[in-house]
Amino acid sequence: MNSQHLFKYSKSHAIVKNYVAFLQSFYYSEICVIDPENVPESGPVIFAPNHQNALMDALAVLYIIKRQAVFMARADIFKKKLISEILTFLKIIPVYRIRDGINSMSQNDESFNIVLKALEYGQVVGIMPEGGHGDLHRLMPLKKGISRLAFKAQEKMGNSMNVKIVPVGIEYSHYINFRSKLLVIYGKPIEVNEYWDDYIANPPKTLIILQERLATEMKKLMLNIDSTEYYDLIVTLKNIYARRLQKIFELRDDYYGRFLAEKIITDKLINLANKNSDILKSLQPLVTEYCNGMKRLELRDWLFDFKMPKTKTVLFDALRYLIFLPFFLIAITVNFIPYYISVHFSNRIEDTQFRSSYKFVVTLVLFPVFYLLLLIFPLPLIFKLLVIITMPIFGVLSFDYFILLKKLWAKIRYFKMMRENNYELTGLKLVRNQIIHKLDDIFQS
Repeated sequence: MNSQHLFKYSKSHAIVKNYVAFLQSFYYSEICVIDPENVPESGPVIFAPNHQNALMDALAVLYIIKRQAVFMARADIFKKKLISEILTFLKIIPVYRIRDGINSMSQNDESFNIVLKALEYGQVVGIMPEGGHGDLHRLMPLKKGISRLAFKAQEKMGNSMNVKIVPVGIEYSHYINFRSKLLVIYGKPIEVNEYWDDYIANPPKTLIILQERLATEMKKLMLNIDSTEYYDLIVTLKNIYARRLQKIFELRDDYYGRFLAEKIITDKLINLANKNSDILKSLQPLVTEYCNGMKRLELRDWLFDFKMPKTKTVLFDALRYLIFLPFFLIAITVNFIPYYISVHFSNRIEDTQFRSSYKFVVTLVLFPVFYLLLLIFPLPLIFKLLVIITMPIFGVLSFDYFILLKKLWAKIRYFKMMRENNYELTGLKLVRNQIIHKLDDIFQS
């Protein structure tokens, strides 16, 4: 592996990185970055994020970071030569696991030497300490590799530089959907030097201590629903109650505020699951009845926060969407082909946690190519440039328009049921109110 560019500042890499960050601002409807000041501006740094969404996690960590980072990724995505070259250019190197073949494990020596050298050069390194990704809001057991790497790097540097591990929490409003929301929280750096004397005295024990410290810090920055028995119940309850708690506690009116509410809910309910599970057991039949009722009526929980509006209000909303319909149709016409290709092929990826990454990479390449192809049409140059500049913006706006249109239709259906005094909807509201009251007793008592 030609690794020289990994240790140096690369202008071409910087251009691609800035382009990726620009595209992320379109890909997500909201990006919240919390405590970026916790990231050291110089010196060797190891980022340790939770891992739920394949390549998107690494891109999330680097979204506002000016320094260029070397990231480690699972080796099986490097099998194709072209992809391997692209990943290497992006300063992503392979780490091999036993499932990749016992003989391939020896190749980790080269990867770890590259990472050690990058840290020795005072660079930034990213490692997913869980060793794999999952689709649950739960921190998996951390591997010892990151602790070993940190101490090896500190040993090479001696007292000249202090290696720091920055825990990172990443949350998504949806793992796969375009225009979902992204939250990145940088924790306070862990100074590896603090553990050096203990490491010299007892390496195995200190590796575990550092590993446990890192896990503790990471859990503070993410949703960690560490319950197998009550996982689905707790997820449903936080979805039902988070908006209400966000208002009651006067938390920020953004995705970070929503996360804080969800964090309070999930931590409290996990504590109840461990100490007083009878409360959760009493909620289970109500939640089951509520979820089954929503499925039958094809409703979503967010609809229940709306009160019956005046007919004029609904008509005004419908008129607004009707006025913007021509712009929507034009944008859809121009952007449909590349969007369809990215969605169609990403849906064929078996590992659902890789679908968002695949969709993003295809979008990164395909949309610019498609826009440039518009230049071949026999139209005035000024018109072509206008289309190329405006269509990405209109494409995003048209997608948001489509989602809002679906929500408007859902609200119209919901209000129609309310006006008709649908007995099943009335019963469902009563069940939801029972759930809310029980949760009020838990969180406001």
